[in-house]
This record gives sequence, C-alpha cells and structure tokens, in this order.
Amino acid sequence: RVLSVKGFDNGDVALLKVERDDLPALELATDSEIEVRDPVVSIGFPLSVDLVTDADFQPSYKDGTVSSGKTISDGLPEVYEVNADVSGGMSGGPTVDDEGRVVGLNSFGVAGEPQAFNFIRPVEIIEEMLNDEGVTNEIGSVQQSFEAGLDAYFAGDKESAVSNLDDVLAQSPSHELAQEFRAKAAQLPDAPVPDAGSNV
Repeated sequence: RVLSVKGFDNGDVALLKVERDDLPALELATDSEIEVRDPVVSIGFPLSVDLVTDADFQPSYKDGTVSSGKTISDGLPEVYEVNADVSGGMSGGPTVDDEGRVVGLNSFGVAGEPQAFNFIRPVEIIEEMLNDEGVTNEIGSVQQSFEAGLDAYFAGDKESAVSNLDDVLAQSPSHELAQEFRAKAAQLPDAPVPDAGSNV
C-alpha cells in the first residue's frame, strides 16, 4: 500500500509498504559517501527489453559512474547525473555503489539525448520518507546471512559459505543469487584436515 508520495519537483518518490517479513533489503548509503566518478550500477526493468524478449522478473543492471551533482527546480532538490544506460521502465529502481548500498533512485533522462545522460534522486529523500513513517533502514537476517555467505565464498571458506547460504535459502527459497552462489560454494575445495602429528 502507498504510504506517501513526493511529486516530480519534490523528489519523484513513492513509499510503499509490502506486508511481508524477512524480505531481502539493501543498505542506504549517505550523501557524504557519494562522489563524482564513483562507480555505480543502476537496476530496473527497461520496457524496451520486454518488447523484444519474453517478459520475466529479471532486472537489468547498467554500469556507469557518477558524472556530477546538479540541482533542478530553482535549486531544489539536488540530483546526481550518471552515465549508466538507464532507460524507460527503470525509473524507481535503485542505483547502488560498489558495495551494494543504495546511493539514489532512478528518476529521469533527457528526451532525445543519444548519450547515456540520466539522473538519480539522492538517497536522502528515501531516508526522509522512511523517517517520517518511523521506519529504520536495517539489514535483516536474510541479507546478513547472504553477505556473510558471499564473504566466506570469496575467502574460500566452503563450510561457512554453504552454511550461511543454506540459512538464506531456508528463509527465502526463491533467492536466485543465493541459489547461484550456494551451488558455486559446494564446488570449493574442502578445508584441509590439520595434521595431528605422531606420538614419540
């Protein structure tokens, strides 16, 4: 259900409540953590893709960087220019940094512009709306286990990776990335058995 809405000139954001528990969540970055030239990934569902492929629920991921900080509507609010290829249908999706934290919300582009020339709304607007509704941005148990599983996987720790990713799938069986990395983790080599030595 819709909790609140900000029109285009005030942020172009709607806050929705989904009546479910333990859903995956993303951490919000802070404005001070966003700088020009930072790498970002914009995520969403471009309409043009569904026009030429079978419709599904898989988002598109568009790499880019933060090009600049700008303002609109006589100085308020601020927006960030990004050079990620955001297209129609991706509005409302998150743009994340290289640590997976949300730095902004896909908002608008320049009509007729042939270059990747798009704008995201800063994460502060999301934080403000959450705070107005008494909601805190906290990472739930599913995301905590998922991040721990990924950390263990990339560290080569098979046992911990499998255990944490199994926890994710027990709570969220349809978590596709957890399924993917659980299968990869199972292929990691087992930890070597310590040599107990021999008696003298």
